[in-house]
Amino acid sequence: MSKPYKYVDHARLVADLKADDGGAIAWAYGQVFSSQVGRLVLTHQLAEAGVGSPRGPGMSAEDGRYHDGRADHALALLNLAGFGAMSAA
Repeated sequence: MSKPYKYVDHARLVADLKADDGGAIAWAYGQVFSSQVGRLVLTHQLAEAGVGSPRGPGMSAEDGRYHDGRADHALALLNLAGFGAMSAA
């Protein structure tokens, strides 16, 4: 993709997404999460993943890794949507 633009050609968007084009991916995630509803869904994902929640001392190492992986994935969604990690705070 040579420049950022609003996709009007869905076939081109699909081709760029399949090619793992960073600009197309950022554009698509930005579109999905740019509305108020999209931001609420993203916030729900962060909360469900436990981002920002303390973990109890009795948590097993396996459970800790599981929760860390969920939180990492939710933060990756946040970044792809065009928000910084500090937005989770």
